Amino acid sequence: RTERHFSDADQEFLESIAGQLGMVIRNEQLYQRVQLHNRELGALLAVGKAVTSSFDLSEVLSKSLDTVIEVMPVEAAEIWLMDAQEELTMSCHRGLHREAFLEQTRFRQGEGIIGLAAQKREPILVHNLPDDDRFLRKEVIRAGFHTLCALPLFFQKKLVGVVLVAALSADVLKGQRELRLLEGIGEWLAIAIENARLYQQ
Repeated sequence: RTERHFSDADQEFLESIAGQLGMVIRNEQLYQRVQLHNRELGALLAVGKAVTSSFDLSEVLSKSLDTVIEVMPVEAAEIWLMDAQEELTMSCHRGLHREAFLEQTRFRQGEGIIGLAAQKREPILVHNLPDDDRFLRKEVIRAGFHTLCALPLFFQKKLVGVVLVAALSADVLKGQRELRLLEGIGEWLAIAIENARLYQQ
């Protein structure tokens, strides 16, 4: 069998093909980033539209959480509101395993991950729920959830509630981009909560 030697023309051809393949890959990656950016902008616009088009807080929260589940790699989302006793009460749940999440629908500040996020006034992100003693709703763990993020909601520096998202996978919500999107949606939710409170007064 004769050994094949590449000529200069062969090498130039292969380099040309490699360059074209590299360009295709870069274009595909750019396209994917643009598509992701468009989905995120669409989510923020959808939540903003829901907030500004209705004073029905239940409707606004439901639509907003549906949008969160649609654009983020999570299977459940909740809103917890501060009540007159400065405790947190679940106001809305969307997504999978509703019954498991309803195991406990009220937390004091400092109690559980929801209460701790409110007390510390900062997000709490967990990727190993089964090993985290701070999480108190054991039915949620039995349902298979591993990742959770609890984000406090503020209106003009006043704590109005907490938004929570949860995922079955332990390998999601590891990028700043996803957390920034949740923060952006959270800002709209805080406005909706305050608008509804003022409307009811």
